[in-house]
Amino acid sequence: EIDEVNEVEIDQYLFDTPTPSNIVSNDAQLAISQLSKGDTKISTYWLEQLSKIERPVARNLISQLSPSNELGYENIKLNSLTASSGTASRSPGSLLEYTIQQKKKHPNCVILMRCGEFYETY
Repeated sequence: EIDEVNEVEIDQYLFDTPTPSNIVSNDAQLAISQLSKGDTKISTYWLEQLSKIERPVARNLISQLSPSNELGYENIKLNSLTASSGTASRSPGSLLEYTIQQKKKHPNCVILMRCGEFYETY
């Protein structure tokens, strides 16, 4: 035997109870506010775009961004890699340095960099 449930009760349950997506949303908003503090190098355009992300998995990734450069990567990792390790070198003339320069020139654009037979998106 199935109990009848009032639709109003279901709506109250769905919208009055915090859901994991609401919790993720609050965490993402906190991460975005941390990214926008101080001397951030991330464009305000992208900070606004981050606030529009709805998928919980994508919102969880926002906390991994760093305001230390235009690409949102952590400088420590970039600077610790050596030139012998490949394209991650930040030396003048490297692909990474060129990408950062292009992002500085075009902060509101998605940058596609061809690397061999594939593209990297920044």
